[in-house]
Amino acid sequence: MKELNQVFAIKLMLSLIAVLASVGCKSQEETGSGSKACSESWKLYQTCLIINDHNARFCDPQWDGIVMSCGMM
Repeated sequence: MKELNQVFAIKLMLSLIAVLASVGCKSQEETGSGSKACSESWKLYQTCLIINDHNARFCDPQWDGIVMSCGMM
């Protein structure tokens, strides 16, 4: 019975580690204001503004992309 509990505890810990590893914590280089994703989001937003005669109302999805990729939350 004691061995069974130890095996269960080990399996539980390994499963927890696997789940945490697969969550995909992003490093600062991948999500910060100097990241490539942030830079590309700004380019998309600027392009949207140009296409829509600087009416930011039409570019809300692009702005949301900037907020997410540049870590403005």
